Amino acid sequence: MTDAWDILGIGVVTVDDFLYVDHFPRSNTKQRLLDKQRQGGGLTATALVAAARLGARTAFMAVLGDDELSRFVLDELAREGVDCSPVLRREGAHPIHAVIIVDRSTGERTILYTMDGHTPVAPDEIPADLIGRARVLFVDSTSGAGGLRALELAHRCGIPVVAD
Repeated sequence: MTDAWDILGIGVVTVDDFLYVDHFPRSNTKQRLLDKQRQGGGLTATALVAAARLGARTAFMAVLGDDELSRFVLDELAREGVDCSPVLRREGAHPIHAVIIVDRSTGERTILYTMDGHTPVAPDEIPADLIGRARVLFVDSTSGAGGLRALELAHRCGIPVVAD
C-alpha cells in the first residue's frame, strides 16, 4: 500500500486565546488589553503543523464538533497543509479551549482552560487501514484508550511511533 502520509497524528488540538496586558491585574480591578490573538495549539496539532511546514505530508485524527472552535482549528490545520479527513465529527465535541494572560513586561503567563467537550477518539473508531497509511504515528498523552489501540495497530504494521 502506498503511504498516504508521512505522519498521522492522533491526539489533542486546542484553541488558545492570548490576552496581552502590561502587568497582571490585581483582584477586583479593570485593565485594558494591549492586544489579543487566537491561535491553534495542542501537542499533536502543533507537531503536525511543524512537520507540514518542513514538507512532511501530515494528517490529524481527533473528535471535533461543528462549533466555532472546531471550525477554527480545522480551518487553521487545513491552511497549514494538514489533512483533516480522518477527523471524526460529533455533536457536542470541542477542542480544548484556553485563555492565556500574558504579562508583556515580564513574559510571564497564566493559563485558564476548559476541557468541556474534549472527546478522545475511542479504540473502535480507529480503523487498522488508517494507521497503515502512515509512515509514522504520533500520539500524545491525551489520546487515552484510542491512542493505545493506535499504538497496537502501528506495532502490527511495523510503523514507528512518536509519543509526546
